[in-house]
Amino acid sequence: MLIRTADIPKLKALIVPAKTTAQTGATLTLTLDSQNRYYRCTVACVVTVPVIAAMEIDAEIHFRQVGAGALTITAGSGVTINGISGFSNGTDLLGSTLTLKKVGAAEYDLIGLVG
Repeated sequence: MLIRTADIPKLKALIVPAKTTAQTGATLTLTLDSQNRYYRCTVACVVTVPVIAAMEIDAEIHFRQVGAGALTITAGSGVTINGISGFSNGTDLLGSTLTLKKVGAAEYDLIGLVG
């Protein structure tokens, strides 16, 4: 596929950066609005990932631990989270960054520095 120079401004308009959201609560349940978000977590937080049928495959949700408390990513009923064998699905270091990438109808890959 060739892209014409005249089409570049139109294509740039389609690229939407992840919206930054301060997460100050101890719990967060993801919703359809969570896709394409960058959560800066200022406190220890348990993130629950339910089945979100309307969320597109390849959607990404990003998290950064900016406070002293760790993040914990938990799978809701019927959800599979593919983390790293032998490690928790969460963080234990200040500055750790994680990404959940939807790879199936109810399946996510967890990418980043896990604890």
